[in-house]
Amino acid sequence: MADLTQRWLIIAALVLVNFAFAYMTWVPDVVEQRPGRKLHGKNELSRLLAEVVAESARKWWLSDSRATEMRLVTLSREKHPLAVCNDGNAAGFYFKEGREEGASTWLVFLEGGGWCWDQASCNSRWEGARDLMTPPTAPARNASGILSSDPALSPFAKANKVYLKYCSSDGYIGDAGASTATHGFHFRGAQIVKGMLAELSETYGMAASDTLYLAGCSAGGRGAMFNLDYAPSMVPAGVTVIGILDAPMWVEQQPLEPSAVPFPEQTAKILQLSNGYSRLGEVCRAKHPTELWKCLYGQFRAPTLEQRFLMSASQWDSFQLGNNVGHGPPYDDGPEASAVAEFRSKVQTAMASLDPAKAASFSFGCYGHCTTEGDTFLTRKVSSPSGDVTLLSFLRDWIESGHAGKQAVETCQSFGCGCASDASAGPEVGLALVAGIAGTATLLTETNRR
Repeated sequence: MADLTQRWLIIAALVLVNFAFAYMTWVPDVVEQRPGRKLHGKNELSRLLAEVVAESARKWWLSDSRATEMRLVTLSREKHPLAVCNDGNAAGFYFKEGREEGASTWLVFLEGGGWCWDQASCNSRWEGARDLMTPPTAPARNASGILSSDPALSPFAKANKVYLKYCSSDGYIGDAGASTATHGFHFRGAQIVKGMLAELSETYGMAASDTLYLAGCSAGGRGAMFNLDYAPSMVPAGVTVIGILDAPMWVEQQPLEPSAVPFPEQTAKILQLSNGYSRLGEVCRAKHPTELWKCLYGQFRAPTLEQRFLMSASQWDSFQLGNNVGHGPPYDDGPEASAVAEFRSKVQTAMASLDPAKAASFSFGCYGHCTTEGDTFLTRKVSSPSGDVTLLSFLRDWIESGHAGKQAVETCQSFGCGCASDASAGPEVGLALVAGIAGTATLLTETNRR
């Protein structure tokens, strides 16, 4: 009880500090930006401060026995000579062995982190995000969310868990060695996935009767989508392959932001730069022979997938809207609001139209992006007449039903209407952290199970 009281006091102090920052009148209108982040005066700065405070509290709250400690495995250059990062060094993944009834289940999670598509973007990535282009070096890492080892927090608590470190900058589709055409970088994402799955089969015991869940978020979610139908050929015959695809639902939209590189241009360039054509999917490729870039969009690729999958998507995806509009909320009442409304409508339509014979659709009404890797796995929800549904509960039900197709697509009206947590999330949600954001409040929740 003393420990819990101490935690609440610290959380309360963080909230007070956050509100103080949010309402300071001396905040300048122009501040130094985070890389890739546009700040618009006091409102946007206070939002950023709120995020920093909330993230610090989240990491502190998760730093306990509920996290999964995973050890580093570096792929052998002798066995997998093509499974290399952008810098040419061997790729690696983090592994936690399954136990008890989970020993025949494999959760393979592909890390996200964007990509690069030309010399300028790749050089910029090398200077500013080199850890996404080079192998992992830490001997171990902790993971939470869907990778948690607490049965109350994840249906995969006892499963074999793999976290593939992203270092190819190609959405896991590439198969090109370093050359002048690739500006000196290797793009071997497809080979890294292949090598990792071979290692799990040959060294760690993946067997014919097992089930493999290929998962990931953002670029990792897209990578899982791109490789899903190819994975059965990379594992022992008889392994059941199923996808859990977090935030890959790109939809076609012309950006308002003049400096933005449109996603069709990015995807067309990354296909050529990385030689990623082997991961386009035969059905999708046949449907869009003159617009192959569409096969890297969830809107067009997901309906063509053959393996069963669950997809999670925000109706106000912060990554795509951030690129297309040029900044986060608030938005003006003119072109920005129209673009945001158009985007939401397209996501709702795309998610609702997925074939329930193969797909489970979870689409929430909150500005955000990834949901499976952290605390939002417990709190993102969709309202329904029978009660609110969290992604965690939706995933549990989907697995227990034998992966039967189902849909939870938010239809509430106002911007961000699906953000607040709800008591219907059950006893798993015990901590509410209110972060003041320039006169509004965002409710961030985390569990209180020890």
